[in-house]
Amino acid sequence: MQQKIYQGELSPEALADYLVTYFDPQHDIQAQKLGKDATFIVQIGAGDVIEKIHNAVSVTITKGETGSGLVVTMGEQRWFTSKMASSAAFWGIIALLITPWALFMLLWPLRDAIAGSVMPDEIWNQIDLGVASQGGSLTATQSLKHPHES
Repeated sequence: MQQKIYQGELSPEALADYLVTYFDPQHDIQAQKLGKDATFIVQIGAGDVIEKIHNAVSVTITKGETGSGLVVTMGEQRWFTSKMASSAAFWGIIALLITPWALFMLLWPLRDAIAGSVMPDEIWNQIDLGVASQGGSLTATQSLKHPHES
C-alpha cells in the first residue's frame, strides 16, 4: 500500500468526484464514491457489470491532521454493492469512515488489483492531477505495510 500527503486548501470530495468522473466513463471500468464530510473512499473496479466486480482498487481520501491538505491511501478492497447495504459489515465499514485510520486495516496490497485493467500508477497520476487542479502539491510519499502481512 502507498500513502501520499498533499498540502493546500484541498477538498476530499472534490478529489473523489474528479477520480469518479475520470475513471467511470472508461470502457470496462467502474468507479464509485462512498463517504461524507472529510473522508471518502473511491473504488475503481474492472468490468462493465457491477454485480461481477469482486475486488477493486480503493483510494481513501481524508483531510490532513491540521484540517488542511489531504492524506490519500491506496490499497485493494472488496467492491461494495447495494446488496451489502443490508448487512452489518457494510454499515460497519461506513462507520469506519468516521475513523479513517481504522479503514487502513481493511485495505490490502495491490498485488491482485483488478487484473491489471487499471494500474496504480495511472490512478496516482490522476490523483496528482486532481490535487494540482485544486492548487495543492505533494509533500510526502510512504509505502505502508499491512499489519496482516509478514
